Amino acid sequence: MNPIEIAMTTVDTRPMYVKQTLEALFAQPLSCGPVRVVVDGDDAAYLGEWRSRPELKVELLSRDAAAAQRELHVIDRCTFTTHRALSGATRGSAVVLLQDDVIFAPGWFDRMVDTIHELEADVASENYVLALYSTYPFTRKPYSIYPRHDFFGCQGLYFSPVAAPLIANVLATHFAECRARGDRPGGADDVIMNKYFIRHAEPYLLAMVPSVVQHVGRDGTGVSSGWFHCSPTFEAEKTSG
Repeated sequence: MNPIEIAMTTVDTRPMYVKQTLEALFAQPLSCGPVRVVVDGDDAAYLGEWRSRPELKVELLSRDAAAAQRELHVIDRCTFTTHRALSGATRGSAVVLLQDDVIFAPGWFDRMVDTIHELEADVASENYVLALYSTYPFTRKPYSIYPRHDFFGCQGLYFSPVAAPLIANVLATHFAECRARGDRPGGADDVIMNKYFIRHAEPYLLAMVPSVVQHVGRDGTGVSSGWFHCSPTFEAEKTSG
């Protein structure tokens, strides 16, 4: 199996969930190297003592260093951090992309790996995205087809080593095309991905059932029409069977 990297995107918001998320993340064993934390900005002071933890690799996405991104709306900046999280992965590695306001099911990492082994035996492609979180009541276990038109939410996603650089390029292309037109590069990361998924047969889009990541953040990142959503299949405790 290909190596797996975990990348979390974060921004200084109120209320703040990132410390709760990091505590939940490291409360269970992880079979991977240091977790990359991509910070929207040039100051990670809000991470507190987590900044110096050896199991984290903090990457500052300095707005001063990225002059073209300075005037971006907060939604666009979050999309830019998603791009950096995917494009900064080691070549040939799969990427688990997490947002900073989630918690995890018991044994989530090993359950994800088991599901990947099963789906890779079924899916005749190395190009796929597996949603570790979704708001839909899928019933087929351990994974279901995720209807492409219905995709949204980047709270927890697994990108195969083929899909990770592909989607990073999709996001980069979106920014480049907007700049070429002189437009503000609007669009949340999941909206941009949704449009790409609809237009293309691959990456295959799948969802873990039940979800092993749960959304807990009740305040959005500046979306006036934002609304709280969570997974109906998430199991906070181990169940028998």
